[in-house]
Amino acid sequence: MLQASKSTQVGIPGVVPTVWPIDRFEQTWVLYSLRVLDLLDHPGLGDVVRPQLLDLGAALRPEGMGMSDSFTHDGDITSTAIATLGKLGAPRAVGTLRRFERDGMFITYANELQPSLTTNAHAIHALACHGEDASKPARYLLERQQPDGRWVGDKWHSSWIYATTQVMLALLHEGQMSAVKAGTEALLRAQREDGGWGAGRVSTAAETAYAVLALCAVQRNRERESMTRAAWRRGYSWLMANDHIEDSHENLRWIGKELYCPVRVDRAWILGSLLVSPSP
Repeated sequence: MLQASKSTQVGIPGVVPTVWPIDRFEQTWVLYSLRVLDLLDHPGLGDVVRPQLLDLGAALRPEGMGMSDSFTHDGDITSTAIATLGKLGAPRAVGTLRRFERDGMFITYANELQPSLTTNAHAIHALACHGEDASKPARYLLERQQPDGRWVGDKWHSSWIYATTQVMLALLHEGQMSAVKAGTEALLRAQREDGGWGAGRVSTAAETAYAVLALCAVQRNRERESMTRAAWRRGYSWLMANDHIEDSHENLRWIGKELYCPVRVDRAWILGSLLVSPSP
């Protein structure tokens, strides 16, 4: 309890985080952001990244992985860990992932009432890394795309921008370009006048980073090239000037027992997005 209270850094005894400890969550998601952005082999990061990847691989158990080594295993962190490790993962990795499969979809925890959009998106990425069929979870995501191109209502994050971009990245692996195009158009419509993105009242650094990296991936696939490049550059410029995470309710987007912000996780996606410069 003392350590949990200390981790809040508010100096108030008895005040503890909504989710703690989350050391494996932080490690996995920081590395996953680099995987998505093709930065795991960045020359300036190699000395730091390699030991972390080896540690992550050693920590992945046949039962999966959780927010910490003492927390219950979950399908989302297991998926992101397997996707991050790619071919570095043990041969058993796909079998580990399949433990969370139910009727062709992937769950986060046992006995949950409905699957998570983003858990299935990350499972698709993990399956793709091992050349496995992901048509069933892809179909699940396609059926839940809104008429306006968005994906909304994820159970672990309150921002549709996060949900939409994570699903878009997954469906790019499946070649579902029609759905990706509709998601891209939703992002382009939602870009604010200042160049950023935010599902609330203002642009936020994390949501803008998610949008920027999704547009980066779309442009790599040569989809809607001129429009995505222009939006990407505006978002990138906004991030360059606003790359900090403010202490405000707008940044509390992750869902635990209440809304919270894993600052290291969001910060990794922000800084990673800034390492991928817009093309001319």
